[in-house]
Amino acid sequence: MKQCWRITLQGERILSIDFVKAVAIIAVVLGHIASPFGHFIFSWHMPAFFFASGFLLWKRCLKDGPLPIFTKHDFLHLGRYYLIFGVLAITAEYIKVRALGRPPMDMAETAIGFIYFMDMSHLHHYGFILWFLPALFWAKLFMRILMRWTRKSAYMLAGAILLFLAGVQMPLDMPIGLGIHAGLLAVLWCVSGGLFCKALDQYQGLPYVRTIIFLGCLTAAVVFPAPQLDLASYQVPFPLYNVVYSLMIIYLLVFLGDALERKGTTLRGLVGFISRNSIYIMVFHVYTNNAAGILLKHYYYEVWWITFTFSCVLLIPILLMIRFLESKWGKRAGNAAEQCI
Repeated sequence: MKQCWRITLQGERILSIDFVKAVAIIAVVLGHIASPFGHFIFSWHMPAFFFASGFLLWKRCLKDGPLPIFTKHDFLHLGRYYLIFGVLAITAEYIKVRALGRPPMDMAETAIGFIYFMDMSHLHHYGFILWFLPALFWAKLFMRILMRWTRKSAYMLAGAILLFLAGVQMPLDMPIGLGIHAGLLAVLWCVSGGLFCKALDQYQGLPYVRTIIFLGCLTAAVVFPAPQLDLASYQVPFPLYNVVYSLMIIYLLVFLGDALERKGTTLRGLVGFISRNSIYIMVFHVYTNNAAGILLKHYYYEVWWITFTFSCVLLIPILLMIRFLESKWGKRAGNAAEQCI
């Protein structure tokens, strides 16, 4: 690419997208603590992951050519994480309930929620965050359908909007499972990420345009309030505003990631590490947040920023252990495990 926009590759990694994912996953940890930034964080943090996935999906299409609508890799890859971390979450919840002498879990209801519904309202255990995995699977599948249907941006965007509106209008009590409802909502951000990648390839020779857009997004983000948004609970009260506001924040993050890359920042390694481990941070932060909150409450230090810091400290040895095990497994298998988000 030309130097006017340095969405560059380091191996197979896109550094600016790594920055988006790194900031978003830190925001996830902070958002699930009683912090004063929760409302703002929820307005964009999960859309950022779907946007990044759509960007990378489009980049893969540019590299490898037309992609199949259904890929066994996505099904097995995302399904593996859902199954492993779901069983872990149910086991941890069961142990906690027994240890605290609480009423036993309804295992039939738990199994139905885990196997069929796959949404946060039915995942009554530490795996409540796993709703995003089936949502991501469906969002990417819908995006592939649109990409096979047409490569025209206007038609792809129109199709994504129709699917998104179908998700917005779908009754909450409709017993549709398998994460399809959340996938319908997520597809618009996936397609937006893909079209953003396409626009970079087409208009990379107009550096002043990105500066104007950045200033406009920054001004709007400061002036306009963050809207309520909760994709996990299908709460999209202001559809147009929700999408536009979240995309503005995501664009600002992409721009900042690009600026850091231009500076050759030493933070590149840290950003890459956090991004590569985003799936593990997503899964394990619910345990570390809970442990940090319980411990600090016991010692009367229940302050949000201390809880957040302690949770991050607890995550570090977990991530280092996972990377160590993956490196050992990678030497035997010939390839390290790829990341979901």
